[in-house]
Amino acid sequence: MNGTVGFTRQIKHLKKRIGYLFPFPLHTGTDGAGMVVQVGPGVSKVKIGDRILFQGWTDNKRSSFQEYTVVDVDLCAKIPDTLSFLEAAALPLPLITAAFGLALPYPAQPTPSAAAKDFKFPPRGGAGLTPFWRTEAKGSCAGQAILILGGSSSVGQLAIQIAHHLGFSDIVTTASITNAEHLTSLGATTVLDRSTTFDPNPNLPKNLNIIFDTVSCATQSHIHHLAPGGKLISIGTISPELGSMGVSTYGSAHYYSEYGKELFGAVEGLLNEGVLRPLGVEKLGGGLGSVPDGLGRLQRGEAGGMRGRLVVDPSETGMRKDE
Repeated sequence: MNGTVGFTRQIKHLKKRIGYLFPFPLHTGTDGAGMVVQVGPGVSKVKIGDRILFQGWTDNKRSSFQEYTVVDVDLCAKIPDTLSFLEAAALPLPLITAAFGLALPYPAQPTPSAAAKDFKFPPRGGAGLTPFWRTEAKGSCAGQAILILGGSSSVGQLAIQIAHHLGFSDIVTTASITNAEHLTSLGATTVLDRSTTFDPNPNLPKNLNIIFDTVSCATQSHIHHLAPGGKLISIGTISPELGSMGVSTYGSAHYYSEYGKELFGAVEGLLNEGVLRPLGVEKLGGGLGSVPDGLGRLQRGEAGGMRGRLVVDPSETGMRKDE
């Protein structure tokens, strides 16, 4: 049973894809957290009553904008008692996107779950680093420099935490300067104003090993700051002119399920150890009836990032927003 479900910016693009990537009618939503109310045959990883977070899929059984969701047991994680359903539901997509952007090779070989077996997507990948959730990853990037564009975004905040765990010596990010103290507490070593230009910029390390664009910037002038062999990773599209220097990433544990299983298997421990800190959230009243309003706010750029990821409680559906 879904205790809380989270909004993602990708949802606002789904209406363009219904009919050729996804069938209609379609329940949307992929991020959620709740309590296990039933388990399938042979399932031992979780039991009835466990509190979990999960990444769903865009079909009517596995999507999260509903009261009950069928969850792949390998693509969920128990959540610590210290983490609320609100905080847990805000994590899956931004965490997976940040983690896969740094860990996937390029091109990444899809290993789709049963739900995603018929899904086809253009080649995607990442920076090819040791996945941060593995024991040997801690400190493995010492001496290297990374620029994270959009550090205040949900993906950006988690990318900073992951880069800190990996041991990057320079973790530079762009954001509103009013958010600098918080981003520094997550592990950023330098916070540049988001209006910063990059051609040239003396405040950047001379040889960036990785640039991670977590907000799909309109320009890619920062590419000139990459060290030889460095990579630009983006959640958006990459100019073909960049060739092998530029890689688009895709944060789906269902599409890259072998990586997804590993990550979800480690999430509970990473939260307990403080390697991962939760994001801020903003809960909308009215349950699923607030979904259209929430999506409208995302489209207008009025939600997310430091303002908190939007979440709703499906059990409140039908209640007035002020109840």
